Amino acid sequence: MQLFIFTISKLYYYYMDNTLTQLVDTQISKLHGIAFQEFIDSLYLLIHGDNFTPIKQKHDKGCDGIIDNHTIIACYAPERVEFEDFKKKIASNKKGKEGDFIKYQANWAATHPNFTIIINGEWLGNMKQLVISLKHDTKCIGRKNLIEKIDALTWTKQKKIFDILRIDETYIRISHIEEVVKDLKKTLDTTDNISGKDIIKGLSTPLKDKIHLNYLQNELEDAMVTFENYLQYADKITKILGDFEELPALKLKVQREYIVLDKSLSFKQRLTFLIEQNAQKRKDDATYCYYLELIFLYIFEQCLIGEKLPNQ
Repeated sequence: MQLFIFTISKLYYYYMDNTLTQLVDTQISKLHGIAFQEFIDSLYLLIHGDNFTPIKQKHDKGCDGIIDNHTIIACYAPERVEFEDFKKKIASNKKGKEGDFIKYQANWAATHPNFTIIINGEWLGNMKQLVISLKHDTKCIGRKNLIEKIDALTWTKQKKIFDILRIDETYIRISHIEEVVKDLKKTLDTTDNISGKDIIKGLSTPLKDKIHLNYLQNELEDAMVTFENYLQYADKITKILGDFEELPALKLKVQREYIVLDKSLSFKQRLTFLIEQNAQKRKDDATYCYYLELIFLYIFEQCLIGEKLPNQ
C-alpha cells in the first residue's frame, strides 16, 4: 500500500545506542558546580522518587542529598579534576573550610551510615585511595556510572533526562523504533516456514477511509492526531522494516494475534490489547508503548489488520 506522507518535519531517533551514549556523556561533562548538582537532583528523583531528598547548597553540612534516609551523597564537578583540589573538597580539616567527608562525619555519620561521592568524570586511582582511607565502604560514582543509571531508566524517564541535557530529538527516535523491532523479533516463532502467501492481504485502501471504517465516531478526532504523528515516522519505519528479514513473520504474528481477539471489542480496544500484550513488563512505560503502537499502525496501514471495505 502506498504511504501517504505528510510534509511534516522529520523526527529521528532514540535509545541509548553508542551515538546517544556519547552525546549524553558530552552533555553531562559540560555541567559544573551547582548545575551538576541540580542535574544529580533531577536524575536521582527519577531513580528513587520520594526516597531521595535534595539538599540546598547553603549550609548543607557536607550533604548534597539523602537516599533512603540512610545514604548521604556529595557531588564534585569542577571544570578540571585535580587530586589536590579533590583532597581539599573531601578531606580538608581547615576550620571554616572543612571537606565534605569531615562535615559528613560531624553532622550525619551517626544517623546515616552510608556515604557516596559522585564526580563528573573518571575516578583516578589516588582519589579512590583517599576516599577508601577515610571510609572503606564509601561508594564512588563517576560519569560512566551515571550513564548506566540513565540507561536503566524507562524511556519515558530517559526523555526527561534528555530534555534536561538539551539533547536534540534528532538523535533519539530511529533507535527506539529499532529497539522495539528487536524486541518483537525475540517473540517470533523461528520454526515457522512463512511465505507471503500465509499473510492475509487487503486491497489498497486510502488511509483516511480505513480510519473512518475502524474507529468509532467519538474516537475519530484523537485517531486523526494519532495518525498524523504516525506519518511523521512512516518513511523511517518502512526503511527499518524493509531491512528486517523477518518482516513476513512479524506481520503474520501481529495478524494472528489480532484475529483471535474478542471481535466484540472495537479496533482501538484490540489495538490497545496488542500493545499491552507485546510490551509485557514494559507496558507501564508510555514511551515504549508509543513506539510499539507505531509499528502496529504501519501494519494497519498495510491493510493487514482492522476492518476492510465490503468489496475486499
